[in-house]
Amino acid sequence: MNPGGRVDDADEGVELAGASAIDLSAYDILLYNGKGGLVYHTINCSGTLGDEGNGYAAAWFPVASTPGIQGGPDGIALVHRDTTNVLDFISYEGTFTAVDGP
Repeated sequence: MNPGGRVDDADEGVELAGASAIDLSAYDILLYNGKGGLVYHTINCSGTLGDEGNGYAAAWFPVASTPGIQGGPDGIALVHRDTTNVLDFISYEGTFTAVDGP
């Protein structure tokens, strides 16, 4: 706990879910700062999704305490590494415009 009673975040990360057998090494997860719209961290995904039932699975990608996942408004993008196509972009705790990255 920090001075002032604020609790530190711990064990932060991003979970991807999708169809089994997807090769995740083709993707990156980008974390965006909503104050300015810049990328502040990139997670290089790896591995292959298994099958947790009905042909779908999930994978967890931890984010180290530095930089951690910032409070919002911020965003998370799932990007194909080779094409830089954005497959999904989620903002949380408000809206903003991404001005950096794909």
